[in-house]
Amino acid sequence: MTDEGCPSQDSFADLAHIEDQDSPADLAHMEDLARPLVELPDKLRGIGLEKDVAIPQIAVIGDQSSGKSSVLEAISGIPFPRGSGLVTRCATELRMQIAETFLARAYTTEKRDAVATLGTVAGVERAIAQLTEDLCGAQGFSAESIVIELAAPHVPHLTVIDLPGIVRTTTAGQAQGVIQQVDGLLRSYMKQPSTIMLVVVPSNQDVATVGGLELAAEYDPDGVRTMGVLTKPDLINPGAERDAVAVLLNETKPLKLGYVMVKNRSQRDIADDMSLADAHAAERAYFAEHCLFGALDGALFTVAHLKQRLSALLVARIRAELPRMRAEIDAALAAARAGLARLGRGLEHCPPEERVAAVARHVDAYSACVAGSTTGRYGGWLTGAFDADAEVDPDFKFEEEDDEGGGGGSGGAGRMYTDVYAAFTAFKRAVEATRPPDDADAVAALRAQQRRFRGEELPGFLSFDFFRRKAALLMDAWRAPADALVRRVHGVLAAGSAGVAAAQAARLPALRAMLAAESAEVAEDSAQRALERVRLIWEDERRQPLTVDDRFMEGINARRVLHIRSTLPPAQPRLQSGYAAGAAVIEPAALDAWVARYMKLGTDDSDTLAARDMLDFLATYWDVASRRYTDAVCRAVQAEMLAAHGAALRARLGGAARVDAAAAERCLAEDPLVHAQRAALRRKAERLAQAQAVVAACLA
Repeated sequence: MTDEGCPSQDSFADLAHIEDQDSPADLAHMEDLARPLVELPDKLRGIGLEKDVAIPQIAVIGDQSSGKSSVLEAISGIPFPRGSGLVTRCATELRMQIAETFLARAYTTEKRDAVATLGTVAGVERAIAQLTEDLCGAQGFSAESIVIELAAPHVPHLTVIDLPGIVRTTTAGQAQGVIQQVDGLLRSYMKQPSTIMLVVVPSNQDVATVGGLELAAEYDPDGVRTMGVLTKPDLINPGAERDAVAVLLNETKPLKLGYVMVKNRSQRDIADDMSLADAHAAERAYFAEHCLFGALDGALFTVAHLKQRLSALLVARIRAELPRMRAEIDAALAAARAGLARLGRGLEHCPPEERVAAVARHVDAYSACVAGSTTGRYGGWLTGAFDADAEVDPDFKFEEEDDEGGGGGSGGAGRMYTDVYAAFTAFKRAVEATRPPDDADAVAALRAQQRRFRGEELPGFLSFDFFRRKAALLMDAWRAPADALVRRVHGVLAAGSAGVAAAQAARLPALRAMLAAESAEVAEDSAQRALERVRLIWEDERRQPLTVDDRFMEGINARRVLHIRSTLPPAQPRLQSGYAAGAAVIEPAALDAWVARYMKLGTDDSDTLAARDMLDFLATYWDVASRRYTDAVCRAVQAEMLAAHGAALRARLGGAARVDAAAAERCLAEDPLVHAQRAALRRKAERLAQAQAVVAACLA
């Protein structure tokens, strides 16, 4: 065995026969071999490693009044709370080690620094009661633990955890949620693969109905880490002893770790002040003289053999778990250090000039990010690290997100131009939705309006004044979509710039707020300019119809062709000399009738004919003008709100970047949560590094 480490691999062979060694010399040899391994979990818990890695442990589980406290008292010599109902109201971790004199320390995991040093057994008993009261109150329950470190001549080198008894129903004064709380605490220990479950079972109870065994089977169905302790053998009904023997011999409900039967002090024995030494002697005599138990292997009985078996089991479990623990510690330490690297070292210790330079660097990087986002150049942005020596990461990109709805914010921060283009598309659809109707009802409405507002035009002439007024009315519907577009783009810029600020200065709330506020001002200014420019575009379109676009007459002619086709008479097949059989021909009379219909476009009413002509002109001009208007508005928004946004923001932030040392310190004040996160990661890394050294020494 190494001077400070664990036993060598060859030494573990001596532990395999631990249960058969009864002589004091053999037991002392066993203690020497086992001590470094048994001490390892206590050292790791002292570091606080249980927060990060599962540590091998023995958890004592049982129904209320199953004899759990008596078993712990017999093992440790410390009286634990007794009584009916939920006596144990929080986990109690009992760390025992052999020493020449008695000494104990008591504290809670809630207040690890508030340690009470105790010199007597009675003092420990009072400390447990007081700490339970402090943690749980009069009737409450706590997920925190009491820790008792006990050094004494009579105890084994062992750590066990006493858990509250399984609660079936609440009693007067208990909270309604106590059943769920206790069940959750028990399961939190039992689900850990490194936990040995010591289930206390009254000997006079049917093992098929024991709640502790049922619960343990949920997490250990093969029974490889469950051991049973049979208590109260003196309460077995006459004639039922053979049932208890079947359980003890692992026949009724087999467990790989088997069972041990113990007989602890009864209430009468306690009232008569029977000492633990006398109780152990009475226990040995009881089993030796029993007609059935006395004929069985003595290793199945007494607290002394229970201690030996628990020590052997814990040593074996620790030995088996060491590689896993080492790997988990290494992985957790690497993750903690990586987290610290991501957070950076902070700026609290940087000189003032470095802080001023850091603010300027953040402002420049932020301006570049926003300018790139508003023009569709999404790569090469700063990661948002806020260290004094942070550099631009040329490979940084914001996460891609889908934005089928096209609007306010797919990732606003990362893809503002993408969001704005979606807004352009939505604006185009909104304008298209104002297309005038093109059907018989529309013709009838125009006919009535033209008759009512007829001017000096001769029949057959269309009124340009009527056309201009009707076109203006149609374009009235274009103003609202344009204003909505500006508002939507303003929202994209405001939210997107704030998002870039959040990513750029995620851990610097003051700087983040300053960047977002300045960006919001720039976005508001650009929105006002865009609204004015859009208003002028709309008024210009509305004031005077004008186009030199050839598509206007092409559209008119296309509509006339459709009207002509609608007047064509049906062709009739005819067989006559000079024509192919079945060829389509038109009778002369039918052709004459069609010419007349063509000239009137299918109607004898000149007013209807004029209304149809007016509708053709209005609809075709609307097609040409709406496309022109849509493009003009989008280009105006792009020019005023996107193309100019980056330059305007850079100019505005240029002054903000020129700060003094005091302002830089305010801008770079860290988010308290980040500061706390860094401190927690540092503590975790230190804790894991200590644990790594302890485990490495044990494996050396």
